[in-house]
Amino acid sequence: MPKRSAYFNQVRQQHPNVLAVDAGDMMGWQPNAERHRVLFDLVRHLGYDAVGIGDNDFVDGLRFLREMIREYDVPVVSAGVLEAAGRLPFGPAYRVIQIGTVRVGIIGIADPAAFTLMKPDQRSKITTDVPRESLSLFLPKIRREADLILVLSHGTLSHNRTLARRFPDVDVIVGSYSSRPLFEPVIEGETLIVQSGNNGSHVGRLDLIVDDSNQITSYHGWLEPLLESLPDDSEVLGIVEAYRETLRTKAEQVAELMSNEPRYQGETCRPCHEDQYRQWQTTAHAHAFQTLTDAGKDQSPECLFCHTTGYGSPFGYLDQTTTPGLADVQCEICHKVAEQHGQVPSPVAPVSPLTCIECHTPTQSPEFRYEEAVMDISH
Repeated sequence: MPKRSAYFNQVRQQHPNVLAVDAGDMMGWQPNAERHRVLFDLVRHLGYDAVGIGDNDFVDGLRFLREMIREYDVPVVSAGVLEAAGRLPFGPAYRVIQIGTVRVGIIGIADPAAFTLMKPDQRSKITTDVPRESLSLFLPKIRREADLILVLSHGTLSHNRTLARRFPDVDVIVGSYSSRPLFEPVIEGETLIVQSGNNGSHVGRLDLIVDDSNQITSYHGWLEPLLESLPDDSEVLGIVEAYRETLRTKAEQVAELMSNEPRYQGETCRPCHEDQYRQWQTTAHAHAFQTLTDAGKDQSPECLFCHTTGYGSPFGYLDQTTTPGLADVQCEICHKVAEQHGQVPSPVAPVSPLTCIECHTPTQSPEFRYEEAVMDISH
């Protein structure tokens, strides 16, 4: 977020007539209201002109989403995602933004198929209209008010191609559901389709040239990588650092309050399991902390959870000064053994997919396949 904000500010200084949009999925796939409140604050600082709604945005519940949209004044557009009770929208179906002399109509839609993996109790509280019905209803209104039409679509590339063929007067479709990045726009008929992929590693940029009648005459689209060399936005970085400090403080407080809990033992497994230890040394798990160090994220609480042994738990990893022996992903994380195992040996639980996906999430490890990965760490 700090680098994205810095990039946005840089572009806005160079080109005053800039439109910033997000097609959906502002939040992660795991519930974490405290973290997501900070993300909404960051979204406000980024200064989007319009934001779509995605399935992950409901991860902390419908009420939380409504509160955040209102509290942080998020410019949501949602023609097809509504609260089931009373069909209440989360924002207007569309907005018209004046960019220089051009009026841009922005509408938010979503493919119902993108919401099928939501938890049933969450899914039952929303309704997702068929995108072509929403567009058929609202596009005539938008055409009368805008020169260009932009669709924020929470759907796959094939879904967006179909929409482009059915509604050829849509100028641009910005996709968000697919994790596949498009390094240059896809052209379907007269419509440009763009999407930047997942994990926030790129910012999608599309420069449009229009004539005197506000018709697109040429374009240039690409993905801008958010490299480490790009400076951070100091204000946004301050928000992130304050949140991280809160997490660090809570981790210390938990360790103090739960002094009777089992302690993590670190490499004490080695004397009895030398062969397994040597094999573990050949895996990425044995070098997990070094990857954080190389990326300059070894002080980031959110990263430490999956790159150390027991961070955030009583007597788990705290920092390199206090608990250096608990860096990396060690035996106790995968096998869930307790302190007493070294005193009274007992069978350990087998590693299951549920163990792995605590850290190898679709966002962090989009190519992760349990059946293949478990063979690499088998010992």
